[in-house]
Parts: sequence; C-alpha cells; structure tokens
Amino acid sequence: MRASKCAFGGGVGMTIPTLPVRWMYRFSSTNAFSERGLYLNLGYWAEARTIDEACEAMVELVGRTAGLTSADEVVDVGFGFAQQDIYWTRRFAPRRIIGINITPEQVRLARVRVRKLGLEERIDLREGSATATGLPDACCDVVTAVECAFHFETRERFRSIPETLYEPFDYVLAAARRPGTEPVK
Repeated sequence: MRASKCAFGGGVGMTIPTLPVRWMYRFSSTNAFSERGLYLNLGYWAEARTIDEACEAMVELVGRTAGLTSADEVVDVGFGFAQQDIYWTRRFAPRRIIGINITPEQVRLARVRVRKLGLEERIDLREGSATATGLPDACCDVVTAVECAFHFETRERFRSIPETLYEPFDYVLAAARRPGTEPVK
C-alpha cells in the first residue's frame, strides 16, 4: 500500500495510506451522486442543470461520439453500477455489452439491476481488471471507460488493451472504435 503526505490546517504533515481502488469503491459501493440512477460519473454540464441530467448527458455524449449502433459488441471497463450500460442498451441497442469492473459489490448490485430489467442476455457483467480483462482478441467493436481510467494500474497499460481486443483501433473521447464505421455526427 502506498502512502500520501498531507497536512491539516498548515500543521505538521502526517502520512496516511493511499487506498487501492478496489478498497475505495468497496467503502462507497452502494452510493451514487445522482437521484434517479446509480451513475458514478460527474457528468457533462454543457446544458445540464442537475447531476442526473449531467450524468446522462455524459453517457449520451460517449455513446454518440463512439457511434454506438445495434451492430456493436461493446466492452465497458469500470462500469460501476452499469447505469451507462443500461442507458446505452435502451438508447443505442448494441448487440451486446461486456462490462468489466474491479469492485465485487458493484458487480453484484449491477447484475441484480440488469436481471430485474430483463437485460441479462444483452449486458454481461464481470468482475475483473481493466488492464487484465481476460477477454479474447478481436472480441469487440467499441471499448468505453467513462470517468474511470485515472484508476487503472496503469493508464499506460490500459491504453494498450484496445489493441488486443480488436485491430486496428482509434480512440474517440472516452471510447475506442474500430475504423471503417462512421460515428454518429
């Protein structure tokens, strides 16, 4: 476990441990900022007036920018409670979404939510690391990571993952997409 130095009120610095991401999200595993959904992103505020509107605007922007379509197989890493996966399934109807998340409590709760909505045939949620997905090469068309890549050990390693999930690739905002298909403008 790493440690961070911090000082309170200009006083003497004290060393406190830096929590691994898995532990941090376990402590807050069933809490979200939004009221209507269980979004964990902080949103896109161009026109939003509430956190719920901003969170939904963020996943809408990622979905549109990635050009999600009904033909796509999507890998969503760091899915939290799968709120964006539920949104994308209803809004863009991708063929399938495979979610990878490192926090067991979030995976369990997200699976229950997806099952209650009858979407378990379209959304497959798995516990695992964004940098070691265990997925086969060339398994998807789009890779998404909504406001979570800063947690990945390491981000540089994560950036190379889309190369193995499909070849060749492009990055688009918080999504990667196979060339040859046009994103929604």
